Amino acid sequence: LSPILFYTGNEAPVEGYWEDDGFITDVLAPQLKGYLLFAEHRYFGESLPFGNDSFTNDNVVYLTTEQALSDYIVFLRYYKNEVLKCPDCPVIAFGGSYGGMLAAWIRMKFPNVVDGAIAGSAPIRAFSNVTDTELFSSIVTWDFGNSTVQNCESTSREGFQRLTKYQREVGDQYKDLNKYFNICDDVKLKSNYDIYIAT
Repeated sequence: LSPILFYTGNEAPVEGYWEDDGFITDVLAPQLKGYLLFAEHRYFGESLPFGNDSFTNDNVVYLTTEQALSDYIVFLRYYKNEVLKCPDCPVIAFGGSYGGMLAAWIRMKFPNVVDGAIAGSAPIRAFSNVTDTELFSSIVTWDFGNSTVQNCESTSREGFQRLTKYQREVGDQYKDLNKYFNICDDVKLKSNYDIYIAT
């Protein structure tokens, strides 16, 4: 049976992830003679369940990890049974970062559907009640400290300190962030959601 390599889409349009997953698309899938499926995460790219109203307070409540995983399971069951006519084809989920978290979680929550997972750079324990909330900043600072760029560690440390202070003190934060980060006129930050997408 040919395996299904299933990309657990994360927080952006899915096409970008296809372009960045050469190991899976160009090496692993051909070697395994596997099917390759990329799913787009709800509320990202063109997957807007309520169209232009998707981000209203009433509708954004459906933007959850649990809902995304359920979408993927419904899709996988349909694809295996109705399209491939191969209910026993093994499924290997894969993804990186948040997508890697989804790949790991879909395997843990649905072992009856997903047979394995490749979870690259997946911070599955990066939650405030599990991991030190400053750990990411510390790792990035350490990484910059090993850079060949002069003063890189001290500059990154100062940058994190300034951003933390700024977050606590500023009122109209978006206007100033646009100015400080020289954001293009057609991509102005107006909300925390914009900041999340921009990063």
